[in-house]
Amino acid sequence: MKFLLFPLLTLTLLFSGCGSVSQEIVLPQMPVQPPIEEPMVPSNAWIAVDGYLERLGYVDPAAATVRAVVYRWPLAQAELRLVQDAPHTIREWKTIHPEGFLVINGVYFHDDMLPSGYAAVRGTRIGDRMFDLDKSAAVLLSPTLRLTKMDSEGELKDPLDIFQTFPWLVYDRAPAVAEDSGLRARRTFLGTDGTYAYVGVVSDSPLTLFALSHLLPKMGVDWTEVVNLDGGPSTGLSVQTGSFEETIDSLTAVPNVLMASWKGQ
Repeated sequence: MKFLLFPLLTLTLLFSGCGSVSQEIVLPQMPVQPPIEEPMVPSNAWIAVDGYLERLGYVDPAAATVRAVVYRWPLAQAELRLVQDAPHTIREWKTIHPEGFLVINGVYFHDDMLPSGYAAVRGTRIGDRMFDLDKSAAVLLSPTLRLTKMDSEGELKDPLDIFQTFPWLVYDRAPAVAEDSGLRARRTFLGTDGTYAYVGVVSDSPLTLFALSHLLPKMGVDWTEVVNLDGGPSTGLSVQTGSFEETIDSLTAVPNVLMASWKGQ
């Protein structure tokens, strides 16, 4: 616990008459309420949060300033869906959608606030843009999360809930970013190991995509695929389940998010 110490207050009183008398009066200190501190969460170990949800607070042993917050849950127990609306911060999105236990920033978007790549929710397309198929990943959200490549525009139109993003961070269990651009930013990522769905952010230690791609295997997860989501000032995550809450807010309002909710609720 931390306490704040204030110097003793010293008053000098001057009395009239024959000369002056200097007298120190020591006033009693008022009790100071110590600041509230968040419980320490062990680094580099998965911690059960609530039900099926687990949290990893990861610190890179090679660079202690590089920290990531990652959540995971069994693929069969929860669903992710893309939600598009007027722009809000991540904290506001979570307040608007209490039915989800987790909200994280979603896909790249243009000035018109519509997705920069292909996106569809419940079979309804959002916008009319599409990334190059050979440079992007397709994220299928239902019935179960799957990260894959698409060879034709027709394949994109079949799934009811899908979006494009780029680049691949991990593909076929190997880091997928071969060159370092030198461009550092806050990062958001989505991945799977075939058993769990994972979402994570690196918010207080900006990284290049190359650095993130090579950081992920250090976390002890046997990733099959991981994709990059919109990052920079958009990066943010909010979790509320049971008595547990955590919010890493975005630095700007975003028009879309990924929301996780338990199946059957």
